[in-house]
Amino acid sequence: MLKTDFLSGAQIIVKNPVLSSDKSELYLEYLRKYMRQAKWQNRKNVRAHLDLYCEVVGMEKKRGNIKKEIFDEELGKYKFLLPFDIVHMIGLDEKLLQSDELSEMFHLMKSDLGKNQKEQATFQLIFDLLRNKTDDWKRLKKRKDVEDFQSYLDDIKLNFDFIKEKPYKVLVTATMSAGKSTFINSITGKTVNLSQNMACTSKIHSIIGKPFEDGYSYEYDHDLELDADLDLLMDDNELNNSNKIFVSTYFNSDLAGKRIVLVDSPGVNFSENSEHREISKRILKAKDYELMIYLINATQIGTNDDDEHLEYVRSILGRKPILFVVNKVDAFDSAEEDVVRILKELTDYLEKKGFQNPQVCPVSSWAGCLAKKAQSEELKRLERRQMDALYDKFTEIKLSEYYKKNFPEIVIKSSRNESKQLLRNCGTRYVEQIIKSYYENRRK
Repeated sequence: MLKTDFLSGAQIIVKNPVLSSDKSELYLEYLRKYMRQAKWQNRKNVRAHLDLYCEVVGMEKKRGNIKKEIFDEELGKYKFLLPFDIVHMIGLDEKLLQSDELSEMFHLMKSDLGKNQKEQATFQLIFDLLRNKTDDWKRLKKRKDVEDFQSYLDDIKLNFDFIKEKPYKVLVTATMSAGKSTFINSITGKTVNLSQNMACTSKIHSIIGKPFEDGYSYEYDHDLELDADLDLLMDDNELNNSNKIFVSTYFNSDLAGKRIVLVDSPGVNFSENSEHREISKRILKAKDYELMIYLINATQIGTNDDDEHLEYVRSILGRKPILFVVNKVDAFDSAEEDVVRILKELTDYLEKKGFQNPQVCPVSSWAGCLAKKAQSEELKRLERRQMDALYDKFTEIKLSEYYKKNFPEIVIKSSRNESKQLLRNCGTRYVEQIIKSYYENRRK
């Protein structure tokens, strides 16, 4: 099983200054040379990164043995970026960082490329930083050899620090038809989960946040893809014999740049899909999460499935915090239904099930998805009509007043921008801010 911590790192390949030079192909050949020397070229993450580099540079992915004369050309100042790329490609794996193979690789690099004592000293400082023998990045940035790469070094350090940080795991659980995938898509601001009424997979999806936007989504589903398109993200790999799929992307939300992992367990249905139920029970019981989000379908409150699943959750939860998110509030008829009364009845129901002072958050994930889509692209005509209707509906429902009363510490200002205002009015931004407050309290 591939170690997955490195998936939380943003893609630095596209930020590498060498890409804007005429040295990019030579640089890539040096990377290949050193990976071959360490016999790491066939590791999944190394191969995936080398393939991505080939795509970005416009080179063939597969090459034969490299002729020695190709290295007769000078790589110049870009040689000092090689160690950072190599460590990025091995995913900051602590075992590999302290391995003899990396020591030999760095020794070879230093003798190959360090022309004098000053350059060799720069290489040695980089090696010590990458192998955690020093943390003096300021001293490195003062060296003349890397003076042109200040912004890039900042991104690398941000990336490395982010990967090393302990992730804050948020488990999302629900019965079928609660809209779990749409909820996760709205929170991430990206289409990372297939949204449909039937339970399409028995896999556990982990959605991993990145420190900054790099334009890429990763997926590890038997194969490792560092440039996963929508078709790939929506299609489960039949060769994956495990029950886990990992997706990594930058969250377009108030959770942006946070070391957060959303763990999506299979939807539970107690009359069918026993496999889904057992997988969800195992992950809940393992308690490998800091916060649980229990998603409830606003149109099906108090069903037998929810009744049984809530019983199980209550029996194993212990002292873990839980947030009850009531999804599909857009299905309410604001003219005929008292939303506040319905939420109060749900709160009473949860208290009877044994949850003390339950935190209940109403939301329309569908409205949240549309609002975020409108911020990045032009909506189709039907989507535009739907968004206008949802804007009018949530202007009437006034969920912000509910949140002001029940979560007074969460303050979100009104906006003249329609999509931003809808994100506030439909509850999406309130839920994001509440999750963020849990995350920040953990860090404190």
